[in-house]
Amino acid sequence: MLEIVTHIERLLQVNDCVIIPDFGGFVLQNCPAVHERDAHLFRPSRKEIVFNPTLRHDDGLIAGSYMQAYGMIFNRARAALKKDIEKLKVALDEQPEVRLEGIGSFRKEAGETIVFRPVADCSRFSLSSYGLMPFHLPPLPASKPVEERTEQHRQKPLRKSGRVIYLPVNRTLAYVTGISVAAVALSLLIATPVKDVNPASYTASFAPSEIVRKIMPSGDAQPAVEEEHAAETAVKPAAIIPVEQADGMNPVKTYYVIIGSFNTESQAQVFIGKLGSPPCRNIGIVQRNKHIRVFADKYDNRRDAEDYISFLREDSRFKTAWLFVGK
Repeated sequence: MLEIVTHIERLLQVNDCVIIPDFGGFVLQNCPAVHERDAHLFRPSRKEIVFNPTLRHDDGLIAGSYMQAYGMIFNRARAALKKDIEKLKVALDEQPEVRLEGIGSFRKEAGETIVFRPVADCSRFSLSSYGLMPFHLPPLPASKPVEERTEQHRQKPLRKSGRVIYLPVNRTLAYVTGISVAAVALSLLIATPVKDVNPASYTASFAPSEIVRKIMPSGDAQPAVEEEHAAETAVKPAAIIPVEQADGMNPVKTYYVIIGSFNTESQAQVFIGKLGSPPCRNIGIVQRNKHIRVFADKYDNRRDAEDYISFLREDSRFKTAWLFVGK
């Protein structure tokens, strides 16, 4: 009989219901956490063992435990379980009370009614709250109002103890000061917004504006832009293209697809003239501070400009095309 008790106790630790065939079933019932206000006592959630005599079918759970523990086949395990159940029934007929160590006790009353009394401590069956014990938490004494405590701090004079000087501090003032410092730091962090950068649009270069980009007009190795004095005398621009100013005062952003950077406007005009029939219908010049740049096209949104850069780089002459954001 003690063997079946060991199996039931072990199975209840991982199952909420363990049925003894043709006898009854043990069920673990969840009990929520309780707060006893009068006693200031908190009890954690737990599980209690309940016996239901109507659960009499064989679900094979205990028989499977016999198989695993003793290396039996299923039929032999069921036969051994049946013998232990018969021993339990005989003990109930012969004894006034049968104790199941770690689970509870059975007592048969008048009318063949079986009464089950669980053990007082069922905490080992509550894995989620195992080890949690009830605890007392008495209420804290009422504190003094803020105004009264502040007035007491103000009335306390400076005290000296050796080399340590104690200064009364107004907590409200320190709290307001801390919030002000945090606000100033946050404003400095968000003063200059940082936009997402598409690496595909900036793989050409970030060369300084003082370096003139050399664009290859065809498959030969002759550069399209020579030094400043040779470029201005070799080729004359077919038409003068006006220069746009990007002074940063316009709140609307303009995205320029840049194909050349120069030091002077005359260099930019010569460069456009050397292109011959302009491959870019909206070619132009934009100036920002002292930087002169030739753009193939301009857009009012970044996505269209990046798509055009990808298309333009397919031409060997514009491999170094890049994006300039102006206002």
